[in-house]
Order: sequence, then structure tokens, then C-alpha cells
Amino acid sequence: LGTGTNNIVYALARLPNGDLIAGGAFGTAGGVIASCIALWNGSTWSPLGTGTDNSVYALAALPNGDFVAGGVFTIVDGKPALYFARHLACPATAIPYGIGCTGSGGPNVLTAITLPWVGGTFRATATGMPSSLLALSMTGFSQVAIPLASLLPQGVPGCDLLASPDFADVIATSGGTAQFQLVLPNSASLVGAQFFHQVVPVELDQSLALTAVTSTNALAMTIGSL
Repeated sequence: LGTGTNNIVYALARLPNGDLIAGGAFGTAGGVIASCIALWNGSTWSPLGTGTDNSVYALAALPNGDFVAGGVFTIVDGKPALYFARHLACPATAIPYGIGCTGSGGPNVLTAITLPWVGGTFRATATGMPSSLLALSMTGFSQVAIPLASLLPQGVPGCDLLASPDFADVIATSGGTAQFQLVLPNSASLVGAQFFHQVVPVELDQSLALTAVTSTNALAMTIGSL
């Protein structure tokens, strides 16, 4: 399963949606920091909050999507839990929507690398980026569908802004890819909240004049909790 974990897995449990929970004595899963417990969604590993402070030896999935864990831990996701804890089902999700368009670097595709768990770090990768080394990261609280050509004369027809630009930032590209990450505070008030993300590649000529603006698909995230 990916690159696996860096230490022993003692227990596995399959959730009703097909996701797999692993518990053990590991500190990373798939190269991602995950303290003793992690989730495999069929393609990538994600941490479950901040995990546990010691090994997980037993896991059991419940029909409603909750699961229970037993071990030698005393802290779960930063909260006291002596040797036994129950996860109330509030899964983190990252669902693609919309269609990216094609720029000089190829098809623009945005993919979630980790899931948005409270207290964790959400990561996504955009591919097909141009050689101009710049892209715009759009993160917002609603979905939109605005043709880029209506915003800028360099907007390529068929390319749309799909996430409201409540927070916009310039990110660097390298080797045709751009990396995005968002640290999520460990606050229960965030559980169940949604946000949306998209990358807008910017193409420049040799004089640094703007020549084209394209777009990836977008991702709709729901923040989950262990």
C-alpha cells in the first residue's frame, strides 16, 4: 500500500466506505507523518489528526462508520484517552470537480495527496504546469464557475475559475508541478467545514509579459476529525 509504514502495523480495520485504518507503532505512513494510526483511501495515506502518543494494538469498525481503537496510548489527537478511544464518523474528504484545461505544459490536473484532517496538513499537487515557474493558488469557501476569458484577455477559452478566490497566493512550479499545502488548526469548530481549492497556471513570454492563463480542475474538501 504505497510505501507502507516505517514500523510495525498491529491492527487493520476496513470502514464501510472501503477505506482502511491501520494502527501500530509507526510514525509515518506513505512518507507522511502519522503517529501510530493512519488511513488508506485506496491510493494515498493520511494521518488521523495528530494520532496517538503510543502504540495502537486493536481496531474495530462499526456499521455506522465509527471505529474503536485500543492500545497503550493515553492521548488521542491531543486529548486524554486511556488505552481506548472511539472515533465518531466525520471523515475527511477531497472530491475533484470541474474539468481542467490544457496549457503549454499539458493537461492541468489537481490531485489531493493527503486528506484535510483537523490538526493535520492538507496537501495537493498540480501537474501540467507551464515553464514560466508561476501559478496562482485559489482557496475559498464556495464553488464558482467563471470563464477566465471574462476576467482577463489572456484567459484561455474553456478554462474556468472554479473556487472562489477568498485567499489567493502565488506558488512556484518546478518540473511541471506545483505543490500546495494548508495547515489546519486543531480546533473542533473546524470539523465538517468545507473549503475549495484550484490552481491557475500563468504563462509568460521571455519579456515576462502575460500570454495565457489556464486552470486545473478543483477540489472540494470537508475537514474531518479522528
